[in-house]
Amino acid sequence: MPPLITIVTPLHNGAAYIQDNIRSVQAQTMGDYEHIIVNDRSSDGGELLVAEAAKLDPRIKLLHSDAPGAARARNTAILAAQGQYIAFLDCDDYWTETKLHKQIDYMTEHDLAFCWSGYTVVDGKGDPQREQAGPAHASSEDILTKRVVVGCLTVIFDRSRIPDVLMPEIRMRQDMCFFVRLAIACEQNNLNSAGIPEPLAFYRVHGSNMSGNKLRAARFQWRAYREVFGFGLFRSASLFSSYALNGVRDRV
Repeated sequence: MPPLITIVTPLHNGAAYIQDNIRSVQAQTMGDYEHIIVNDRSSDGGELLVAEAAKLDPRIKLLHSDAPGAARARNTAILAAQGQYIAFLDCDDYWTETKLHKQIDYMTEHDLAFCWSGYTVVDGKGDPQREQAGPAHASSEDILTKRVVVGCLTVIFDRSRIPDVLMPEIRMRQDMCFFVRLAIACEQNNLNSAGIPEPLAFYRVHGSNMSGNKLRAARFQWRAYREVFGFGLFRSASLFSSYALNGVRDRV
C-alpha cells in the first residue's frame, strides 16, 4: 500500500541539522508517510547521515538531484512521491509531534485541497524568537503581494485533487510561486484551501538561509512576476508595490 503522505526535504549542506529534521518526522503521531530527502549536491556529508538513517527506517528514501537548486530537488521528490498528500520540510527545519495528525484531520474535516499552518521562528540553536500565525485564508493575490505569509515548512496539498503542479526552477521565490499555483488551482476548480493559526513547525533562521537576503529576494520577486507568471509591466509594478509595502509592514 502506498503511504498516505509524502514528505519532501531538499538537502544542501545541512549535515548540522538533518538528523533533527529526521527525528522530528519520526516522532510524528501519524506514521503513514514516506520521507523523501533529495541531496542537492551537498559537500558536507549530510547525505551520508541520511543514508545511514534510511538503513534503519524504510520510510526514509534518499534521492539525488540531477541539477542544482532547491526547486529541482523538491520537484524530484514530488515526481517520485507515492503519497496522496505532499508535505514540505526543509533540512534545517522541524515539526511539532502532532503536525501531520492535526493538519490531515483538519483537511479532511474541512474538505481542503491546500492547507498551511503557523510556525515558530527559532535561531540556529533552536531557541524560539517569535511566532508567525498561519493566516486563515490566502488567495493567490494575497500570496503574490505578501499580504499573508505562508511558510513552506507548513504546507500540505492533496495531489489527487491538484495534480501535475511543480515548482518553477528559479533560484529564489520558487516556493511563493508554487503556493500561488496551488491557490490558483483551488480558485479555478472550486476547491477549498485554509490555514491553521496554531504554530505546528519550527523555522530555523541562521546565516546560510537563502531568504535572508531581502534585496536579492526582492529581485527574484520581480522576476517571478515577469518571467514565471508573465505579468505585464503595469501589473508587475502594482504587485511589487504592494509586496514592498507589506514587507515594510511586517518589519515594523
